[in-house]
Formats: sequence, C-alpha cells, structure tokens
Amino acid sequence: MSHRGIPSIVTDGPLVRTFLRFVIPSALSLTAISTTSFVDSVIVGRFVGPDALAAVSLLIPWMSLLFGIALMLSVGGVVRVSKCLGAADREGASSIFSMTVFAVAILGVTAAVFGNIFSASLFRLLGAEGSLPVRMGEYFPILSIALIVQLVSLVLYYFIRADDRPELGTKALLTGGAVNIAADYLLVAHLGLGLQGSALGTLIAQLVQLSVLSSYFREKDRHLSFRFPRVGWSRLFRTAGIGASEFVNEFSVGAVIFTMNRLLLQSHGTDGVAAWGIVNAFIFISLMIYYGVVDSLHVLLGRNMGVGRWDRVRGLMGLSAAVIGILAISVTLLLVVWGERTIGMFLREGGQGAEAIAHQFVRWMWPLFLASGFNVLICVYLASRELASAAAMLSLSRSLLLPIGIALGVFFLSPETPVVVAFPLAEWITLVMALTFFWRYRPVSAVEPSLPLAEPTHD
Repeated sequence: MSHRGIPSIVTDGPLVRTFLRFVIPSALSLTAISTTSFVDSVIVGRFVGPDALAAVSLLIPWMSLLFGIALMLSVGGVVRVSKCLGAADREGASSIFSMTVFAVAILGVTAAVFGNIFSASLFRLLGAEGSLPVRMGEYFPILSIALIVQLVSLVLYYFIRADDRPELGTKALLTGGAVNIAADYLLVAHLGLGLQGSALGTLIAQLVQLSVLSSYFREKDRHLSFRFPRVGWSRLFRTAGIGASEFVNEFSVGAVIFTMNRLLLQSHGTDGVAAWGIVNAFIFISLMIYYGVVDSLHVLLGRNMGVGRWDRVRGLMGLSAAVIGILAISVTLLLVVWGERTIGMFLREGGQGAEAIAHQFVRWMWPLFLASGFNVLICVYLASRELASAAAMLSLSRSLLLPIGIALGVFFLSPETPVVVAFPLAEWITLVMALTFFWRYRPVSAVEPSLPLAEPTHD
C-alpha cells in the first residue's frame, strides 16, 4: 500500500520497532526529568529545610501556568507539523515551528519581567506567609531566567522529535538532568547556597540542554528551519486549540496545588505544605513514567492519521495500553512497599512533623496510579484526532474539577479525612468517562460518517 508524503519509519516501518524507537527515548527523557525533580526536592528538603520545600511548592502554580501555555502551543504545533510533513509540506511545517518558538520565547520573557516587578503581590496570591515570602524571594529571580530557557527548550524538544529525531531529545534531557543533579549537589549541599543555589543549578542545566538541542540545526537533512512565517498569526492560535488538553492539564495542576496549599496551610500549617511537596514528587515521577510512553504518540498517531494508516493507529494504541498496564501495576507495588521508606530521604532532623503527614498522605493516594496512565493515554489519542473538546473535557475533569470539588467537600464535610483522597477518586471517575469517549471515537477508519473526526478548522 502506498502513502503520500515524506517516507518515514513512523508510517512505514515495523510497528513494534517504530513504537519502541520512539517510546524508549521518550521514556528515558521524561524519567530523567522526573528523577531530576525528585533529587532536587530531596536536596532542597534535606540541606535547606522544610520551609524551603514549602516555598518551592507554593511557586508550582505559577510555573504550571507558563508550562501549560507552552505545552498547548507545542503540542498543537507538533500535531499540525506532523501532518504537514506527512503531506510533504516543509514550508508550512517550518512556518508553524517558527511561530511557536517565537511565541513561547515572548511568553517566558514577559513572565520573567512582570513576575519580578510584582513578585510581592504574586507571593501573597500564592499563599505565602511568615518566612515563606523571603524564601521565595531567594529562589524566584534566578528561576525566572531559567524558565525562559526551559520553555524554549521544551518547544524544540517536541518539534525535533516530530522530525524523526527522538534520540537527540533524549540526549538533551539526560544531559541536562545529570548536570542539574550535579550542580544542585555542588551549589546547595556542598557550597551551602540554599535556594539560590538550587535555582542557579536549574539555569545551568537548562542552558546545557538548550545547547544540545540546538545541534539539530547543524544537520543537513532536517526538515524544519527558522523562517519568517508566511501565514497569519491567527493560525497559531487555531493550532493551539489542538493542544488545549495539555494546557488544561498543566493549568489544572497549578490550580489544584494552589487550592491544596491553601487548605493544608489552614489544617496542617507549613509542615502540611512541605508534606504535600514530598507527595507531589512521587506523583510527578509516576506520571512522567506514563507520559514517557504516551508522549511520543503525538507524533506517531498524528503522522499515521495524516496518511490514513488507521491499522497502525489501532496497533499503537494497543501496544501503549499494554505497556501502561504493566507499568501501573509495577509503580503501585513499588509505592506500597517502598514509598513510605523513601520519604525520610527528603528531610533532615527537625522535619518529623512533615514526614509523619507525608506518610499519612501516601497511604490514601496509591490507587490513583492504577488509573492515571490510561486517562493520559486516551487524552493524547483524542488530541491527536483533533477532538480538542473531548480531550479538554477529560483533562478538566481529572485534573481540576473533580480534585478540587472532592477536596473541598472532604475539607468541610469530613475534616478528619485527608483531602488528598480526592485524587484517586478523581482518577477513577475520569477513567469511566475516558473509556466511554474512546469507544465512541475509536480508530475504525479514516471516514466515519456517524462520528465527527475533528472539530472544524479553517486555515
């Protein structure tokens, strides 16, 4: 069977080999990110203290907002670029790529400038009190600069993978992760620079990561390049709608953590926020494992849908579901057996209060890891089919409406129950919704008169 467009292993290579070629680098990349974040939290908590861990946790909603916008633009752009490359439209692909990088760079610079000018108001909005604004002030100025570099690197990472170079993205993230861990240990644990050292380590790591990604532009056979966009900027915003579910995911993470920080400050004080930061590290590393499997599907599904290879779409979804099922069981078993033992790594002497609360939280939350991976997989599938509304609805339910609604209900109606119980309940309710959507929009064929393949777009 012949297919139009640029020949690619994505659409024509052996299915299992293609899947592994993209998934393994993606899994290694995101595992590197999560491991770096996990180790960074351990170093901050152990060598600076629980109040520093709480200060970093309070800033997560701000960072989630920025990452949400960048991911929305990147994922939407990658879906369109993948289809452009599948149709041999290199000019259109490069135009979308250029607009996305430029827009995200402006986002980072704007956030850094206004965030620092109005930092006192921002910290108050995020719930900082007591010594926490001072701690956040040590961390935030350098972090703001690091975020500019990190957001641009994020865009490059996604688009480089769309051009059949997943290994380069993996190399960049692994290198950046290793540098981040080493720099954090040197600057925080050895030189005692506290949160300033942690932020400086992040900046150094992101600059190294960006330099590795930039080697892409020295390759002669690449299909993407920077150029003045030949289409209107309105196309960028329409494209961003495809990645709306990714924005909802990140924005929801920030909104939920913001709400949790507020509730925990009232019920448990700073120790509660620090404990929540520890538990978040476990949630983050597990979700990154799942995203490591499904993240590459934006490219794999998009390219195969673009050339009508629905048999390969079904095969890719089946392989992904099998891998996620194995990982879900493994992660849950590891958390139940070893989770509480590793909490002690985060805190030095004097942090027993936060440690005890974190142990309690983990005992309530383990069921979420059995459902969250499948929810993420189905959201990515729906986004790749340009069913942005369905994907956003699922994302909004699992990561915002249900967690916040259940948490507030538990806080006011059953104060003796930890509010973190909202998270496993939200994931399992969403899983029922996700399976319903997947069955309705299952990959049967390229033309399904009874089912809308995509929301209308006008380029």
